Amino acid sequence: MTDQNTRFLLPDHHVRGQIVQLKHSYQSILANADYPPQIAQLLGQTLAAVSALGSIIKLRGSIILQVQGNGPLHTLVAQANNAGEIRGLAHGYENITDEKNFSELLGKGRLVMTIDGEGSQRYQGIVSSKGNQLSEVLDRYFEQSEQLLTHIHLAADGERAACLLLQQMPAATEQVAADSWQHLKILSQTLKDDELLELKPELLLTRLFHEEEVQLFEASPLMFRCRCSREKVIPVIVQMGYDDAMQLVEEEGEIRADCEFCNQSHRFDRVDVASLFKAGNQTPGTPQ
Repeated sequence: MTDQNTRFLLPDHHVRGQIVQLKHSYQSILANADYPPQIAQLLGQTLAAVSALGSIIKLRGSIILQVQGNGPLHTLVAQANNAGEIRGLAHGYENITDEKNFSELLGKGRLVMTIDGEGSQRYQGIVSSKGNQLSEVLDRYFEQSEQLLTHIHLAADGERAACLLLQQMPAATEQVAADSWQHLKILSQTLKDDELLELKPELLLTRLFHEEEVQLFEASPLMFRCRCSREKVIPVIVQMGYDDAMQLVEEEGEIRADCEFCNQSHRFDRVDVASLFKAGNQTPGTPQ
């Protein structure tokens, strides 16, 4: 399994962790656009991060990680759900000509994390995107918004992407947290990008925490899957009303909805549009 999320526990320190490693899903997402190498790597880091964060959802739903700024790179967005399905994209990178750190790429901006559970209220947290690396911004987000000590190591090379996440458990006492966290963080900072990308989780954890008790759980699969569909476009067309929808068909020859995540096009010609309103979707202007 080349695309997976492996959870683990360091029980003596009241710290939980995850190792995400992506290959096929990452490459499938990169195939949808001609990203420069630096943007491809940053998108890979974003996908690995949201894949790790997606598993914290205890209900059916998704988590969306979005970074927006006024710099050379305008938008990064990645989404993962509780089923391990991920997707993502970048916007506004056309004028990037040289290597820049994360803060230079985004300029002044913000990181927005949205948890959208089915049948529950949407939760959204926001933090400044200021930082030399995406992992630095995410660490600060959890410290400010969740009051949980978190260390995230992200890596991507255009073919593979990976994430190591360590997080203090809420039940940890202040004394345990103070005694343990710095020790584990120092150990995790010895990890190199190529080790995170290449080593199997079992070996990686053995190298990092060979003197610690580590409880390793069964890995769960991750995959690229876009949830766009023709059925999701239909309510939008119906909301337009029959007259406006038909006028758009006259002007454009069809109504077309393109998905930027997967490059799939959903097209509706005159016959398609007419059939939508004959199917009982009555709105102003609908022929009787």
